[in-house]
Amino acid sequence: MEAGLNAHFITMGSGLEPLEEKATELEDKFPGNFRAILSFKGAEKYRTFAAADFALMPSRYEPCGLVQMEGMRFGTLPIVAPTGGLSDTVIDMQTGIVMPREVEQDTVVTEGDVSMLLDAISKACKLFVDESQYRRMQKAAIGAAKEFSWSSSAKEYIARFRGMW
Repeated sequence: MEAGLNAHFITMGSGLEPLEEKATELEDKFPGNFRAILSFKGAEKYRTFAAADFALMPSRYEPCGLVQMEGMRFGTLPIVAPTGGLSDTVIDMQTGIVMPREVEQDTVVTEGDVSMLLDAISKACKLFVDESQYRRMQKAAIGAAKEFSWSSSAKEYIARFRGMW
């Protein structure tokens, strides 16, 4: 934002305390462009998804990942680390943006992590300017998210069980 990026950021959720503190500092430093909400639930979450263009999820550990699927239902393109369920559900440059590697697990944040996150945000900004590709990816994300349902899973289980006979 200091470099002149004309964007608005909302950070939602909880995590490592030093990162939560940094989010609060950023809100104080950039009151018109950055908002820190240290929870992620209920109607506020869905209103945020409905208004957002992208959702950044640099998760260090994500066994399943529901947040990206919820965002995709709203047409919010996820920007994810290739971790667990995030990499299972987001296809790079089709239904979202997948970063090249996972975020470092053993430290709070490394310079390499920051660089990778900035690259991902820059990629999202370039994508947003290309309205036809952005809209194509939104539609693909919404379509993919419709498949993330219990009825789809049940049909797949039935087909697999029948295939065993």
